[in-house]
Amino acid sequence: MTRSRDTLTLIGFYPLLAPYTAEGWALDPPAPLGDPLFAEAATYDVTLIVDPAFRVVPAPDTTTSQPDGRLQMTYHRAGWRDLSFVVLDAARAPREAVRRGVSVRAWFSDEHAEAGQRALDRGAAAIDVYSDLFGPLPFSSVDIVEAPLQRAAGVECTGLFLVAAASAANPRDPFFDVIVSHEMAHQWFYAAVGNDPIEEPWLDESMATYASWLFLARAVSPAAADAQAAASAAAYERARRAHPSLRVTSPVYDFADSDAYSSFVYSGGATELAALHAALGDDAFFGALQAYACAQAGRIATGALWCQYFSDAGAAARGALCGR
Repeated sequence: MTRSRDTLTLIGFYPLLAPYTAEGWALDPPAPLGDPLFAEAATYDVTLIVDPAFRVVPAPDTTTSQPDGRLQMTYHRAGWRDLSFVVLDAARAPREAVRRGVSVRAWFSDEHAEAGQRALDRGAAAIDVYSDLFGPLPFSSVDIVEAPLQRAAGVECTGLFLVAAASAANPRDPFFDVIVSHEMAHQWFYAAVGNDPIEEPWLDESMATYASWLFLARAVSPAAADAQAAASAAAYERARRAHPSLRVTSPVYDFADSDAYSSFVYSGGATELAALHAALGDDAFFGALQAYACAQAGRIATGALWCQYFSDAGAAARGALCGR
């Protein structure tokens, strides 16, 4: 939960039943690195009562005025990994677009209006790219919200993701496009297809990082994608030399700091996925990925299951992601 003068984020603010995995109840304590939220997809029926001076994102299904002037908002969400909210000043209005049947809304401050328009454009374009590559998104809306984040450029939730206000101050920085496309990819890999973010963080973070390269190559410029790939490959190589016992597939608690975690799980995982893609070719790679994304939507996937899809696609899956 973070807040500023006109923004309050409510993420992971309610009790969750721990998922039951092959190893039993998932009771790992929150780690200082990565994302702690781990949940089964579920049906949510929620009622919020708020002062009319505030607006709640995502929009409710119904809003009813109460005798005391407050607003009662009701939500029904089926198959969502989590239900998170951002409370904003009621004066803030979104920029909106629709792509592939998905409503995209960007909620940015007037001060960062350029960032809001760019987030909307890049977010909508990412839905086009990812729908073609991964299959259709099983959610009808995605909200992109500027928020006062600390130690993070973006945060993913189901049907919603946050962009740090500090990043919104520099929308022409090439990394801004990476943030938006990375977090949008989490709608497929985290929100739709779940995974254990403590034991196997690579399953969503490596995928979202590589997806952002695919987006850049197709919707921004191949040079932008190549720059990200080159920087990531260099960071991964340095990390492997410094930490020979670590792997892309290591659990969060094996990493001593955020630099090592990012270099392996984000940079290294995307680098290995790029190598796998090159070895398999478009048809086999995206065929396996679409089969995985379709079959595992609404479920919690595992690395072993992911590797089975790609092993069926070709022997190239015997790389760093699935054992040599």
